[in-house]
Amino acid sequence: LFDPAVALKKIDQPLLVLHGALDQQTPPSHGERLGQMAAARKGVPPTHTKVVVVPGVNHLIVTGSGDPESYNLLPASAVAPEVISAIVAWVNAAVK
Repeated sequence: LFDPAVALKKIDQPLLVLHGALDQQTPPSHGERLGQMAAARKGVPPTHTKVVVVPGVNHLIVTGSGDPESYNLLPASAVAPEVISAIVAWVNAAVK
């Protein structure tokens, strides 16, 4: 069984936790908790962790319903532009 707390102890790089606000498969609260654990890593500044919850985005990081039963009905299958913007902003901040 995967335990993120164990895995996080081995990571000292900056970490982005990105979550869709409409995610019903893995609730956004799990991402928030993961962010808390990452920010508490020993020897890693808390500023090396960023949690972003993207409004209107589901588990697939696309815009639309969060209901997994309706994924095949979603009009868009491309990653939501807000997700790409969040990743680009984080990468730009992390490499400075």
